[in-house]
Amino acid sequence: MFISFENNLNQWKVLNGFKTAYIFALAFMTLQFMFGLKFTLTPDIGVNVFNEDTGVTRYQGIFGDSQLNGQFLAMGSFMFLLFQQNISIQKKYLNYCGFILGVVYLILAGSRSAVGGFLVGLLFIFLLSNLRVKVYGLVLGFIAISGLFLFAPDNAIFSRSGNLSNDLDFRQSIWEETIIIIENHPFLGVGLGNFQEFTSKYNQDLYLQVGPGEFLFFTQPENGYLKILVEHGIFAFALFSLFFIIPFLNVTKGIFFRSISKKTYYLIAALCSWLIAFNTVYTLTDYRILLLIALILFFIIVVFSKEDKILNETL
Repeated sequence: MFISFENNLNQWKVLNGFKTAYIFALAFMTLQFMFGLKFTLTPDIGVNVFNEDTGVTRYQGIFGDSQLNGQFLAMGSFMFLLFQQNISIQKKYLNYCGFILGVVYLILAGSRSAVGGFLVGLLFIFLLSNLRVKVYGLVLGFIAISGLFLFAPDNAIFSRSGNLSNDLDFRQSIWEETIIIIENHPFLGVGLGNFQEFTSKYNQDLYLQVGPGEFLFFTQPENGYLKILVEHGIFAFALFSLFFIIPFLNVTKGIFFRSISKKTYYLIAALCSWLIAFNTVYTLTDYRILLLIALILFFIIVVFSKEDKILNETL
């Protein structure tokens, strides 16, 4: 039995509300391009926003950090692919423009992990699409990649590609130290929000020198999953994982055993983009990221709950 996902879209006013908020976020970034980084909502700008040595800017948008902005833009762009098929052609084009603008501003945010997650989400959609969509996707992808390399060689993503190996070694050193802490406190962890305080007392190698004689101890181990493990322990991590494992299992079952709306793939792609980027930075402390993840999970749960209800009524 096939559930018409499109028939439920007009009931989800929160989806249109999010799209409106997303457009405001893009407009805010536009003003930031025009007036500079001083045009911001938060006085505390992340250390990775502007590189004084290279002059490269990674725009943080409505956030205080470009990585959070990248994750928000990556997830939100997929939401513009959710619309009813019977809407006017003008509204369809507006949704496609929202998706394209989201991708462009994602590049300007300069977060490699967010772009990587976005590409994984696109790959998921590509593999499950029909042949015509795959052909269009390959052509548009080739044009987009060519344009990026031709017109944006100084973008934060490309300019930092040469440091990828060094960045990975740096993060791996932090991960290895964090894993040792997890092994010593496997069940309950070191406590909510205690990573920085714990490492400043017992693992003083985990710091970043931000200036002459000025040191900053990490508030997180540069990995969202390790952050949950080290602060909450394996039981809380297992519960956290179920929020994402169950939706993926439902979608997998729907793909192989039942017919589900292909628009559900966009929700999974959005979720994939965040799960990949979460591997490099913990972002659940920001309520905007948390609300968007909760919104996506809610949509997925509603889709499959309605589908199960229809199936049970027809049996």
